[in-house]
Amino acid sequence: MDYYVDSTTIYIVPNAGVGISNVAVAEENKFGVYPNPSNGNSTIEYTLTNDANVSLCIYNVLGVKTSELVNKNQKAGMYKYSARDLNLTSGIYFITLITDGKTSIQRLIITE
Repeated sequence: MDYYVDSTTIYIVPNAGVGISNVAVAEENKFGVYPNPSNGNSTIEYTLTNDANVSLCIYNVLGVKTSELVNKNQKAGMYKYSARDLNLTSGIYFITLITDGKTSIQRLIITE
């Protein structure tokens, strides 16, 4: 598996070869989580440039899915979801956004 990492996100690059173009493909799937760390009131935000099949899930550090926020086709546009209603306990979580097979993961830290 090939990947690209910046200071807050891990971008998984499917079928990566040599070249800078693979990084550009991964960055199309970027999303934001703010505030982070938080006391559970974080917002997850992403924008779709085209209609896409979207999956947005939250996993704990053991890799167990704790929440599935989205699993459907969505129209192009901006989407926001609140983590407030998920009742996440203190800890580290990983938010996975998959759009048309492109995966991005961001860490979310919940403090009390």
